Amino acid sequence: MRQASPRASFSSKESPPKRERVERQSNFKVVVRVRPPLPRELSGELPFQNIIAVDDREQVITISENVDKLFDERGSANMNASGMYSSHNFAFDHVYDQEASQKKVYETTARGVVDSALQGYNATIFAYGQTGTGKTFTM
Repeated sequence: MRQASPRASFSSKESPPKRERVERQSNFKVVVRVRPPLPRELSGELPFQNIIAVDDREQVITISENVDKLFDERGSANMNASGMYSSHNFAFDHVYDQEASQKKVYETTARGVVDSALQGYNATIFAYGQTGTGKTFTM
């Protein structure tokens, strides 16, 4: 499991088994990228607290009140803390953590769309999100 820089959570009582990435063949893919914290977020009055975790397969994102307490040193779900913190899991075709490079995002998400456009097909990459969430950073 990886926290937004590298771990993720599952609300069940057991750690999920290691599985390979599931690729879905579709004309539409929903992809999420966690942007790195801004300098002003890191140097604010209150300390920065990461609330995002990404699973090892990079398909599930977890938002939790206290991501650090949900996992042990190895990144496995901490059974003692599983019900203590509010957590929500969301599944997508791909989830990039804040350590993902522009090259990785392009190669695994945009390249197929660009190749299709160059072959004459209609293609769109649509970036959506609240102001300051990283659309321009990603594009």
